[in-house]
Amino acid sequence: MSVENPIGIKERFGDSDPSPRNFKTYSFRLECSEDYTAFIVEAAKQEVQVVTSELSLLRMEGNQYPLPDTYVEFVSEAPLEKLRDILRNIVDSHVALQTLKQVPLKNNDLKRDYDLI
Repeated sequence: MSVENPIGIKERFGDSDPSPRNFKTYSFRLECSEDYTAFIVEAAKQEVQVVTSELSLLRMEGNQYPLPDTYVEFVSEAPLEKLRDILRNIVDSHVALQTLKQVPLKNNDLKRDYDLI
């Protein structure tokens, strides 16, 4: 995937050319897929567009919990801090908040930044 032509953009915008838009690629890890749904809903409430380009449910090695973690890559015009503010409005979204980075999923180490709250 490239930022110039992210997956899902054409489908979302139809034939209009999204290239002038300032989309940035982000990624994060969540505890479960329902957390991503909550993120999308909260973003929509705040009129922030998020277009998903990759969503994976994977078990982290050594994960003691029964549900797999969710790994997401998406694009948005919103700045990183705005996306963090959206996550701060969602109950129990600390893992997403602490792993959100402005990088493609393949470049995100998904380690939590415990200084972010």
